[in-house]
Amino acid sequence: DYYHKNNTRFNVPETATISHIRFLFDPRKKETREAALQKARKVAAAVKKNPKSFAAVAAKESDCPSRTKGGKLGTVERNMLHKNVEKTVFSMKAGTISDPLESHTAFHIVLCEARTPARKYAYHEVKAEISDMLKRQEAQKRLEQLVADLKKKNKVQIFLTIPHYQAYKMEIPADARPR
Repeated sequence: DYYHKNNTRFNVPETATISHIRFLFDPRKKETREAALQKARKVAAAVKKNPKSFAAVAAKESDCPSRTKGGKLGTVERNMLHKNVEKTVFSMKAGTISDPLESHTAFHIVLCEARTPARKYAYHEVKAEISDMLKRQEAQKRLEQLVADLKKKNKVQIFLTIPHYQAYKMEIPADARPR
């Protein structure tokens, strides 16, 4: 029942595993854009002729810190990349190399290493996690009820308030903590 009522929680987004070679330019200076574009076109032609050279060329030519890993950016989802780059990346087939793609301050040559379509976890994949979560929720409700009942039956004085996220030693981002 929980699985069907909360089915959007079990969506797995479409992903692409990519590497890139980046050529930076100053968007205020047309000549730097043109120089970066010419260099990107030349490099794109070279890596398309010899795709196995992509990592070595990225290490030598890229302006991105990822050059130390052969240009590897890893696995990305939609809405993680510049719109122009994303549109192309998610239309590429695995093993293909793009023409130069322009973002605000750079041209990118992208190698799409793998693509995984969006999907939904099957019930059998998440059944145990759902069961554990529902058990924890039920235990939490029973604990809260027990504490409320004990407070009603006994004189309780609270001298120190410990926020619940500290009591359970959970990591809560600073911007999500009560002020």
